[in-house]
Amino acid sequence: MKKWLIYSLTAALLAALSIVFFTRHAEIKDFSAILKSGRITVLTDSSSLGFSVLNDSVGGFQYEIFKAFANKYGLELIISINDNTEEGINELISGESQLLAHFIPSNKENLERLLLTKAFFTTELVLVQKSDSANISSQQDLSGDTVFVAEGSVFIPRIKNLANELSSDITIVELKNKSLEQLVELVAQGKIKYTVCPGQLALIFNSRFSNLNTSLAVGFQQEYGWAVHPGSSELRDSLNSFLSEYIGSSAYWEIYMK
Repeated sequence: MKKWLIYSLTAALLAALSIVFFTRHAEIKDFSAILKSGRITVLTDSSSLGFSVLNDSVGGFQYEIFKAFANKYGLELIISINDNTEEGINELISGESQLLAHFIPSNKENLERLLLTKAFFTTELVLVQKSDSANISSQQDLSGDTVFVAEGSVFIPRIKNLANELSSDITIVELKNKSLEQLVELVAQGKIKYTVCPGQLALIFNSRFSNLNTSLAVGFQQEYGWAVHPGSSELRDSLNSFLSEYIGSSAYWEIYMK
């Protein structure tokens, strides 16, 4: 009897876990379901490019844009913060969030697992180094050196591919709880030697830190946009429609310049 009870409880527990797992992965909300619920969960990073809090006021480049999208449709905005892009992708796939507001490169791997929105910009990946006499000007000079990135960075595959192209080793160090913006600041402070970022964002960082050199491209031209679940085509199309009108508007450039 005791064995039977244990087996029954075990079976019940496994069944419950199966239901929880299934439910977690079954609650993927496309745009019609989001409108019905009246809320949208957006995952972004903790930086002035994502979401930031300063002196009791909230802001951030991407935050201002997806807030405008939420306001257009009368949606309550729920914000999730994670600097780890790969963890953010997992959260998106599981249905815990509906929009990943990180700048995601449009490469083969990402296109196979996600739906990407209209691109915010098209640019190459560049090396970020402190401007001094030790600057390198060739990709070959990275052979045997170290590049620092945020933990779970979507730029890791490109650095690994570059190492293969050079037939050399490039050590990749992933720093926990660091945004791209914070990594660039560490380079400017001389605390780390190299990181990488999209060239379009490098223009912003160069205006903020006067001692950076971002002239060396380490990747090809790619589009960068937001990501939604592969089953959320309605949401992707709604975002694309909104972004087509918003990007380039006076409101957009006001945010960009700020």
